[in-house]
Amino acid sequence: MADVLRVSDVVAFLELTKTRAELSFRLAVSENEDEKTEIRKKLESVQGKISRIYGLIDRADVALAIPNESRIAQLNDGLSGHSPHEILEAMKQKQGEIYGKLCARGEFSKRNYANRENIAKLSIFISTFQKEVRNAVVSCVRAGSVEGSIMLINVDERGKKKLAAFLARLGILARVEENMLVPSEHAGYEVELEMANRKVWVQANVSEQLIGNISNMKQVSSRIQLKNAVRQIKEFSEEEEKEFASMQNQYLSLLKEQDELLREFLDEEKLSREI
Repeated sequence: MADVLRVSDVVAFLELTKTRAELSFRLAVSENEDEKTEIRKKLESVQGKISRIYGLIDRADVALAIPNESRIAQLNDGLSGHSPHEILEAMKQKQGEIYGKLCARGEFSKRNYANRENIAKLSIFISTFQKEVRNAVVSCVRAGSVEGSIMLINVDERGKKKLAAFLARLGILARVEENMLVPSEHAGYEVELEMANRKVWVQANVSEQLIGNISNMKQVSSRIQLKNAVRQIKEFSEEEEKEFASMQNQYLSLLKEQDELLREFLDEEKLSREI
């Protein structure tokens, strides 16, 4: 059975690399041998997991499209000449050149971590593009903007639209003109919405329907919970049971409607690359 690289694998890889960086810094500034031993054990475990997932990414020939990676590398170079203790002191003082570079890098890293799902989706999505096209897109993402134009050879209309949408989510504004990806001044056609414990992206013309759906689901859910609480302490009449069943059916209908409104977004989570 072939291995498969999934969005969740790339997300885990990005989370683990962040953990590794944090542990490495803690190890560098720690002066307690017992603490260092414990950190080394954690680092070994994290590195093992990173290596396993990186093996999948490498075999799947997926290039990670990390926004502003070029700028982050420049900041890392600028900080590499300072010792971990100098960096720690700058963090305490909250001022100076070192601190300024730390803040700039931290802002990029924070934004990328928040966008880790979109980074994973884009990276897998473009892995099916011709290599020259994929590499050009990755370069733009790593630079933080689209400069000039990219010829989208053998990319269908859906792919062009989805590519522009993923880029916009990462703060890289671009539009498609015929077969070319070019810079844009507009943020795209999608809207980001908060749903329970997650954020979702939907087309602007779907957002109002989804907002209404979420509101209706909350109202019906509250009514069901209230009815259920009453049902625990008294026996419902036949009419009350019918009303309760009707509420449950209404909730299920709203849930089905929500799945349909989110169908395109939910399909993104199924993106994968067979190895």
